Order: sequence, then C-alpha cells, then structure tokens
Amino acid sequence: MHRRRLTSIAIALTALLATTGCGHDDSPGGHVVTSQHAISGGYVSSQDTAVVGIVSFSGGLGICSGSLIMPNLVLTARHCVAPVRNEVNGGVDCDLTYFGSNYSPGQLYVTTTTTLQQGGQYYHAAREIITPTSTAFCGNDVAMVVLDEPIYGDEATPLVPRVDSAIVVNAPFSAPGEEYYAVGYGVTADDKDDSGARRRRDDLNATCVESQCPTYFGMTDTEWLGDTGICSGDSGGPAIDLQDRVIGVVSRGGMNCSTPIYGSVHAWGDWIKETALHAAQLGGTTPPNWALGWPTDASYYAEIGMSCGSNGDCGGGLCIEGVCTRPCTELATCPTGYGCNGGRCALLPVGALCEDGSSCASGDCRDGVCTRPCDAATPCPSGYTCDGTCHLLPVGQACAAPTDCESGNCLDGRCTRACGAEAPCPAAFTCDAGAQACMLLGVGDMCGVDGDCRSGLCQDASYCTRYCASQAECPNGYACDTAVNRCLEIPVGGACAGLEGECGAGVCGADATCTRGCDDLAPCPTSYTCDQGLCAQIDVGAQCVDAAECSGGLCVGGACTRTCDAEYTCPDGYHCGGDGVCAKSTSGG
Repeated sequence: MHRRRLTSIAIALTALLATTGCGHDDSPGGHVVTSQHAISGGYVSSQDTAVVGIVSFSGGLGICSGSLIMPNLVLTARHCVAPVRNEVNGGVDCDLTYFGSNYSPGQLYVTTTTTLQQGGQYYHAAREIITPTSTAFCGNDVAMVVLDEPIYGDEATPLVPRVDSAIVVNAPFSAPGEEYYAVGYGVTADDKDDSGARRRRDDLNATCVESQCPTYFGMTDTEWLGDTGICSGDSGGPAIDLQDRVIGVVSRGGMNCSTPIYGSVHAWGDWIKETALHAAQLGGTTPPNWALGWPTDASYYAEIGMSCGSNGDCGGGLCIEGVCTRPCTELATCPTGYGCNGGRCALLPVGALCEDGSSCASGDCRDGVCTRPCDAATPCPSGYTCDGTCHLLPVGQACAAPTDCESGNCLDGRCTRACGAEAPCPAAFTCDAGAQACMLLGVGDMCGVDGDCRSGLCQDASYCTRYCASQAECPNGYACDTAVNRCLEIPVGGACAGLEGECGAGVCGADATCTRGCDDLAPCPTSYTCDQGLCAQIDVGAQCVDAAECSGGLCVGGACTRTCDAEYTCPDGYHCGGDGVCAKSTSGG
C-alpha cells in the first residue's frame, strides 16, 4: 500500500495556526497582524484533489491545507510544520515573531479527501520537512513536506507552481489585479467551527505583489496581498491562477477572514525548484519539467500539428498558417519531428540536398536529403515512409503492378512515388507535374544546348543525356561513364576478337568490330545501320538501281555506298569522296 489508514483520529476542526486577513493596528508603523485561516463565501470542492488536508499531532491536534506539486511533495505554510514563537497579542509582529524547530515528520499526515473524517480514511505520512534558512516569520512562511510514499494520478494530479513569473497587479490598491481562486480546509467564518471540508472561492483578485506592497502592512517582498475569504484552517493552502498554477501560499491576515497575505511562489521559485529536485531524487522519479527550467505557461505544453482556424482551436497553443503549434525555448523543447524556430515549434524541414547532417536543421541526412524524426503523431510528407525517421520511398525498380512497389505506384514499368520540393526525385528522374510522380529522364533526344533537355544535360550539342543512377540503368545503346557520371553512347567500330570486355559496354559483332544496341533514341553512327537491334556497318559495292536496295539507303553510280568521315573510313578499294560518301578508288589512286 502507498497510503496509511488512521482509524483512531478524532480530528479537531480547529486550525493549527489559524491565519488570515491582513489586519494591522492603527498606530503608525504597526506590525502586528492576527492569524486565522479558512475559505469564507466559497463552496465545497470535490474536484480540487491536489489541494490536500494536513493533519498534525505536534503541539496539539490541528489541521492545515497544502498543495500537492509532485506525487511526493506538498507545498504548505511553515507555521503548519513548526511552532511560532513570540506572538504579540495572538498575532504576528514581523520584528519579533519567529519560527521554532520543525515538528517531527512522523507526526504529520496528508489526505486528498474532500472531507476530513474521524476515522476509516487514508492518510499519507510525511518523510521529511524542508523550510527556509531564516527563522523570521514574515517572508519565510513557506514549507515543503516530502511524503513517505507518492500520491498517484488515480488519486490526484499534482498542481504546477508558477515559479517563473510574478502575479500581475498594474494598479496596486486602485484596481483589481490578476484573478485567482483559493482552496482550503478551513472554517467559513471566525465564529464558525466547520473546518475539515475542502472549499473553494473563485473570482478573487490580487491587491499588491512583492515589492509593490507597503512594509507597514507587516509584509516583505517575498509576499503578496490577496482579496478575501481565507479563514482558520486554510493556512498553507494555495492561491491558484486561471491556468491552475499555484501562485501563493496562505500565511496570515486580518480578522473576519479578510485580506490574506500569501507567500509568493514566484519569489520562492528557485528554492521550490531545488527542493523538487531533492524530492525527485528521494523518490527515484524524474523531476517535473517546471523544476528543470521549463516555463509553466500552459501554452508550452499544448498539443501541436492539428489543423486550425484560430488560436482557440489549439488548446492554449497557437494557430499559425492553419496548423496548431506552441511556443518553445532552448529548454522547453518541441516534440518529435519539430524544432524551435523563432520561438515557435515548427516541423523540421525535409528534402534539402545534403552530404551529412551538418547542413540539416534536424542534424539528420539520409538518402542524400535532409530528414527528421517521425511517428504516428508527426507523419512524413508525401513521397516518404516512416521507420523512425522520414525515409524517401525507393524509385526505379522494375514493376508490373502497384503491389510490386513499396510506394504502391508503378508507372511505365518502374516504381515511382510522389515528388515535390520536400521529396526531390533521385538522379536520372524528374518530377513530372502531370503525373505528380518521379519519371525517368529520357536519353537520346536531339539537342543543341542543355536547355533543350529535361535533364538539363545536352551531350556534345548532339543528344540529351542524364546522370547515372543505380536505380535507373542507362538505356539501350548507352553506358554510364563514371568519369562524368552520365549515360553516354557506347562507341562502335573498334576491331575485336570476341574476348570478354574488349568492347567495354558494347559487344563484338559478326564482322569482328565492336558494336552496340540501337533504336530510335540510340541511332547508329555514320556508316552504320541498325540491323536486328545492333549497329552493323553498311555494305559498300553491291549493285543497285535505287536506294531502297541498299542497307544504308544510298545508291550512287549503280552501287550501294555509305557516308564516311575521318573516324568512319571506307573499306579497302574505296575512298571518302568530297561529297562525304564512299566511292570506288581508281587505279593508282
């Protein structure tokens, strides 16, 4: 069990140190304030389970209130856990009143129940009491109680203490300051004996904060002045802002449950965070984000990524360009797949070309493009799949049906995928606007300049080519020249003997010369013709009547011939004439 049942407690519904109201005497420089405590004018609250009742057996039986700010840590008033010395006329004089040594933790118990019962209810035992170094009452009336066992989420969800920002009061004593509500287990009036029920009062306003408050009220700059409604038994209970963050700890005040003085959570912020880290270590748990320096504003914890029309759609976050986001800092980091950009969480960009992670906002380069972490809540853009990081879907594999492709997209016999600025196509492919997918760049179309080609690569002012790629081998008649990483025409014409590799990427033809495949986009060079899919040298000398009888389409002087140049010479007995065709050589010539 994580709780203790106390069956023999007769809970006296009187305050351990009743405190409330900011009453002070009428003499100049008066410092004496009475201490009484409980929620007056409020209502019983069964919902505020993180506001706990504190039962003490030290110095008599009494009750206080407190705030559960971690599963094993309660924030309360110091006078709830230590005796008060040198009271003046039953009240506190800031010049004289001080705290004695803390009570034994073994005499202190905490409960989350709505009503403190005489028996048969569970209480959580204290393990350690932590208080400020100074023993002066005024300005030091805060304490932390570390519990022996944590209070789990099914019983109560801890409140967040607003350790990072002060309460806002723009016109002290002249206009209402920041709104808050108060919760505690105290009585409802000074002459009542009805403490022991958790009550709440809403629509209260701060009057002055910290250094704004005059010292003649018997206050210090670690305190602030509240509104009303705090009575005996509410000592140590919280003032809570409209984001449900604890902003104050009830210390003392005036008669008739009026004008309470609160210990300022903001002023004690560093001490509260340090104590929280200590409590986390004792409990073997991870410290809450606010103890590690995160802002306490709820907007820093809002869910992001949903579509929105206004900030109101984003659960306290921000609506930017139709998508919910939230503010961020170096410590208040963004969720998976997001980075902090301009103080706002934004999806980490993907798709920029990279060689390593140093050029990527995410620090992650994959498949030659910047990527980012992904999960079900932060999916990848079109063209990617998620395997922990966004991974570009493969392109170029041969396919007969969409099911053959990881992307589910088979086009022109090759697997493809969606493409765009975030999902660039690999080398040898282009993003086709019509198909909205990566399509293989063509090779072999005639061109004069690079701009004539979709690939932007015109080879020798003759034909379009493209970069080579493992997923897109060069087409028929072409081979990858690794020196320039382009598909270039396979040369033909060299002598060969049928040995492996002597024709490079080509083949050794029947006429003992190297040749290659050919088609409309891989035409054969001068003096060759495409014969049954291979470039074959055009015959010269056969008798003809018209060009149709010649394999090369040239009939000159009753004989078939072919074009020629310095590279592609004529056969023995022929020479390259002035008209660029092979002509029979004359005797001696």
